[in-house]
Amino acid sequence: MLRKFEKLLTQEKYDVALEKASDEIPYDRLLVFLGHDYKERGRTLEVISIEQITDLEEPTYAKVQFQVPFPFRIEPATAQQVGSVLHFINRQLELPGFEMDEVDDLLFFRYVWVTKSVDETLFKSLLGIIMMQLELFTETIERVATGSVTFNDLLEEVLAIARDEKMWEGV
Repeated sequence: MLRKFEKLLTQEKYDVALEKASDEIPYDRLLVFLGHDYKERGRTLEVISIEQITDLEEPTYAKVQFQVPFPFRIEPATAQQVGSVLHFINRQLELPGFEMDEVDDLLFFRYVWVTKSVDETLFKSLLGIIMMQLELFTETIERVATGSVTFNDLLEEVLAIARDEKMWEGV
């Protein structure tokens, strides 16, 4: 399945690299360069496909995992605030997947897709949604993770924007 993704993304002019499993990485993976974030740091999507063995006579399924690590770490004192903001954001999204690794102070976006085959349109849509969500929320998440703002500060910012927009209704 990764070869199909590689071919599709290459046709779409993405910079991709297929890596075979090794002592360091347990599964074959496709690395996809997604461009730069708001601070000009590179973003790389890791795609892993693992065949799921079932008792069914139908074709087997694959679990496809999309994961993008954030290029910054959580300040340990902000972990609870980061957890709150990730929960808040994920509940607003159709395709949630912002996650936190409290042990290693890491953040990432992760989505798992279980499928029988490659649906090109759906695959492109998933990739676009992931890229859009990273673009929309990376800066906000980083502000909380680095201690620049608290979750409550963010809520106050959102409420202020909502009040300003309401003020302009009917104008």
